[in-house]
Amino acid sequence: MLVATFAPSSGCEGRTITFENEQFVHEILGLISAADVMEYDRKGWLRWPMDGMRAWVGARAGGTTAPAAAAPGPASAQAPARPLPARDSWTARCPACQASALLAGEAKTPFFGGAPKAVWLCPRCQSEFVQKPAPAGGGPLTYELKRAGPSATDVVKRFAKEALTSAEWARVAAGGRSDGEVASADLQSFLLAVRDGSTTFRLDGESPVALKRGEFAALRCPDVILREPRRVTQGVYGGPRVRVSKSLSFNLGAFRAAPHEELHDVDRGELVVTSKRYVFIGEKRTVSANLTMIVAVEPYLDAVAIHRSNKQRMEMFTNLDRYGFDFEWEGRSHMASVSGLVVACALEGLMAGGEAAVPASRNSAAPRRGSDPPSTLDELERLVKLRDSGALSEAEFEKLKARLIG
Repeated sequence: MLVATFAPSSGCEGRTITFENEQFVHEILGLISAADVMEYDRKGWLRWPMDGMRAWVGARAGGTTAPAAAAPGPASAQAPARPLPARDSWTARCPACQASALLAGEAKTPFFGGAPKAVWLCPRCQSEFVQKPAPAGGGPLTYELKRAGPSATDVVKRFAKEALTSAEWARVAAGGRSDGEVASADLQSFLLAVRDGSTTFRLDGESPVALKRGEFAALRCPDVILREPRRVTQGVYGGPRVRVSKSLSFNLGAFRAAPHEELHDVDRGELVVTSKRYVFIGEKRTVSANLTMIVAVEPYLDAVAIHRSNKQRMEMFTNLDRYGFDFEWEGRSHMASVSGLVVACALEGLMAGGEAAVPASRNSAAPRRGSDPPSTLDELERLVKLRDSGALSEAEFEKLKARLIG
């Protein structure tokens, strides 16, 4: 049965909406709801074939499940029923163009079998959102932007091949950010705070290195590869080659050397950053250097290069991105991967905080080089302030106190 025809203002003039097997069918998009039909009518996109059709569709859109009013005109041939995806609040506005509601499309069945995937389509920008398989361990369903029109360029750049939950897509449609974008922004703010010394890392559990008085372990990176540059000389013979006999020839030119440096693996071990130094404990080599000796730090995606004043060659620690860490920012908890930038920010923040930097405090009194050593009473007062501020636990306080007095 013909329900309505699209007008020229709709952009798809002449396309039809029919009623088959107690369901509304869009000629292009497939199954839609009565509410979708009335939304088209509200925008002035439809032409009704007979009087009473609008009222009849409106009655069904209002929640009437049984045919309270007889369908105008003769019924068409029955069509096989197709599953309609459950409507969620995020479909009320297309996240791509934010100008139209999403319509239910024909569910897609995976090639190798399985449950059909719900499909949502935007009639304005032609974007298509496809439901991803349900998580094995439970959790909310996610939807991926599979196809987008020219007006959805920004959304495509932000979420290409990324599946978001319905709550995230609803925030994006309202001009907000996804969970991943929030976590990325929080990580950037957290690392800036670490870099300027207003906060810092603090290692949970026992430190793998013996700590000195007033020193704490900040960061630990297991299974790290230490690499150093080595000078390699390669070259070729230049000039003509003269053949003397069938099996003998000579080069008349000279050998030209082409020296260059290559990174070579030196050792594999564990990198520990403390408030006063960085320590590498390897299988064949141990490196321990004070933070005051660091001249420059170069971060990479999975590595960090350290230049220090008493060593000619730089030290590069790679394989950092295999582990993660937890952090909090503005009451939100996140997990991130360790990277060269994370280690570089930790080093620079500890260097900026002085030789006796303490967690989450740049303003704590620390003895300067060349000044008189603090008395036992001064040190005890400093430990009390650290305990009261939360920088030291009660157990740590008692341990340092016993070491100081004993």
